[in-house]
Amino acid sequence: MLCLPRTDAGVAIFGGGPLFLMTSTSPPAEVGVDLTTLTRTPLLSKRGSSSYYLPVKAIAVDKAQLQLPLATGGVVLSTRAPYTALRPDVYRPLVDAFDKALTAKWSSKKVKAVAPFELCYDSKTLPGPTRIGWLVPDIDLMLEGGKNWTFIAGSNTMVDVKNFTAACFGFVKMKPEKGGYGGAPAVEIGGFQMENHVLQFDLEKQQLGFAKLQIFTACSNFNFTLSH
Repeated sequence: MLCLPRTDAGVAIFGGGPLFLMTSTSPPAEVGVDLTTLTRTPLLSKRGSSSYYLPVKAIAVDKAQLQLPLATGGVVLSTRAPYTALRPDVYRPLVDAFDKALTAKWSSKKVKAVAPFELCYDSKTLPGPTRIGWLVPDIDLMLEGGKNWTFIAGSNTMVDVKNFTAACFGFVKMKPEKGGYGGAPAVEIGGFQMENHVLQFDLEKQQLGFAKLQIFTACSNFNFTLSH
């Protein structure tokens, strides 16, 4: 199991539970992690490769499905990538759709790009912020069986920059390797989008279980002194 925090240290756990976190409230309280309630999707492997990928059927922005070439290359998970990287043929439609969905509802003002991001906005013109981040369009990875992995609001989509005076769409264009993009995944999900999610890798059953933690706790709040 993997749980990456926004700040401080996260956890990688080998084996089962029970697992407990402490809330960020005052006073802190104990909450359990019920692994039986995680959303589960197949975790597939490619012949001759040590990589695993998810059977993502489509990507939706604000519930509107995009037509993207996800079948070529697949969608993989990477803790080495700080932000989700997308092949150019997937990146451009997603960025354009996000900007269109946001500006259709709000008069959000674009500002100069801040590397490595392309799409940035003046924070004063964004809706929010709230405890879950900016109230921008959700990004859904649409999985088999009608399940979705949702990057909720701004908590896993928007990156604050320039001392919080601007916020950027936290997805980047994939850099080509030698020989171009041949064999590259369509999407490489990076650490920022996985933050404060519980990810359970069951290689025996070839499944990934996942769930977003509640806003009152975080992956840095695991308590391993509790045994009940």
